Amino acid sequence: MSNVIQMSNVNPMTNVIAGAGDQVYKKLVYAIQNNNLQRFYPYERVVKLTQQISSVSLLELSNAFRITAEVAIDLYQLALYDIVILADDSGSMTTDSRIDELSAVVEKIAGVASRFDQDGMTLCFLNDAKVSSNLRAADVSSALQKVRFSGRTPIGSVLRQRILYPMVIKKMSHGQLQKPVLVITLTDGEPDSKDDLVKTLQEAKDFNLSTGSTCAAFEFAQIGTDPTAQRFLNELDVHPSIGNIVDVTSSFELEEEEYAKAGATLTPHMWILKLMLGAIDPQYDSADEMAMGDLAEPAVLNNPTMVRLVLSVYAYMMSNINTVVADMVRMRRQHPEPNERFEVVFSQLIAHRRPPNRGALFPKFKYLTFKILLDLLR
Repeated sequence: MSNVIQMSNVNPMTNVIAGAGDQVYKKLVYAIQNNNLQRFYPYERVVKLTQQISSVSLLELSNAFRITAEVAIDLYQLALYDIVILADDSGSMTTDSRIDELSAVVEKIAGVASRFDQDGMTLCFLNDAKVSSNLRAADVSSALQKVRFSGRTPIGSVLRQRILYPMVIKKMSHGQLQKPVLVITLTDGEPDSKDDLVKTLQEAKDFNLSTGSTCAAFEFAQIGTDPTAQRFLNELDVHPSIGNIVDVTSSFELEEEEYAKAGATLTPHMWILKLMLGAIDPQYDSADEMAMGDLAEPAVLNNPTMVRLVLSVYAYMMSNINTVVADMVRMRRQHPEPNERFEVVFSQLIAHRRPPNRGALFPKFKYLTFKILLDLLR
């Protein structure tokens, strides 16, 4: 399969993707390899997509999210996906300012999606049968005004009937799925049937495995601060069967409170960033379990090497320390300038390199690695 993306035999430094486009190209290849998207994106299509989206202003994205260009480049991965938002329109959403919060989040996502895809994104609801396709940021307010917020929270059945089967499985079976689908569910409560949701996600997992590609990725984010909803999302995140195919983001208020207890800072922009990328980029997966708020500190944001190191450790600490070390080796090659603190961390990680024990020793191992990281950032 000569047209399949392989970093080892493809030289991105060509005339068609030189300069800033080279960074975009490498980021797309990174996402394709992480999510097994090669069947959707042969080399020629990646080059074409790179040319199309390289015109998106990295500076504008950086300013919009108040992050450095080195972090903003991660948003270009969204160009690989059709984004579908499943929004909670149950009666409980009328509590406090949840509808306004929902609108703000959807508008932000739509603004990013429409930068990379002229078709924008798709918006579905749990109770209202309306499906808003080709939605852009300017359309969000009017789309939500047409919705009556009432009813229950049938996340599992709606996810299966309106999104997974018609938009993913059916299209893939007929050879019509042009892009993988990123499904972002925004809800303020637990579903009517937890078992039904788990069953739907298991079906999605099985389908992904049968195709050898991540045809559908799933993010669940909380609107409001209901403790029952947060507890459910946490259970979903660590579910033994489907926890590894979903990413979960608690509400900003709850995340901010937890980070503050740890002496860290979380900004709304970083919260949105994690919400959008958590399901497709392992660097952001499980970031809410640690002090990702440190990334908002200027001292860290102004050092691209440190940003990459932080994200790398967030991503792989929970899976395999050997991968962390390998990533650091690549980083050291890319940034050969002397960095005493980097070398100290590198040597300490090497000393403790071993497959993590998920029994009694694993929490201690995780703590040790994270402590090393914090020492580096101070």
